[in-house]
Amino acid sequence: MTPHPFSIKLDQTSVVPLNEQLTKALQEEIRHRLHPGDRLPASRILAECLGISRNTVTAAYKRLVDEGWCDARVGSGTCVAEHLPLRERRDPRTGRPPIETAGLPELSERAQLALCAAQFHVQTEEPLAVAAPDYDSLPGKKWTQIVARISKSPWMHNSYCHPGGWGPFRRVLADHLRSARGISCDPEQIIITSGIQQGLALCAQILFNPGDA
Repeated sequence: MTPHPFSIKLDQTSVVPLNEQLTKALQEEIRHRLHPGDRLPASRILAECLGISRNTVTAAYKRLVDEGWCDARVGSGTCVAEHLPLRERRDPRTGRPPIETAGLPELSERAQLALCAAQFHVQTEEPLAVAAPDYDSLPGKKWTQIVARISKSPWMHNSYCHPGGWGPFRRVLADHLRSARGISCDPEQIIITSGIQQGLALCAQILFNPGDA
């Protein structure tokens, strides 16, 4: 049996799927032992060492790649990502992203939150990435035509619309959600935001109270 550098133990009797156990174990290895660029064992070798199917290892590796923990490189296998997901870079005492405070006066809690928000994270392809649209599904040519047509008649759209968004746009979205996603909703139930950050902020303001963890 080919050795591997990890001390991973999986519970075959647990109700937790093996691929999820393996994902969590590999995340711990990345946190405490591995460095950016380190290569993970080939899926076949790790499967033989752990006595599990190769599909289980492949599923765990894919999840690590999807969540930004690893990069899949053609010809090089799966390697630890150069930039780990933002949620992992936390101050162990506060649970918040680290803040550079050397030489600065002590900041209020609100000011510290503002400083954290100002530290931009250059994102890779990871879940809920702020600036990573699915370009393959964007109707680029049609979108350009629509923007050009609307832009020729600016006087038709020079006033404030409903706070939830332009009525015709919300009606089109409601029709799309019903036909493409199977979601039945009225246009009045749709709120248009400027992007995912504003949408998440709006949800947080509505669903959580100050101080909630």
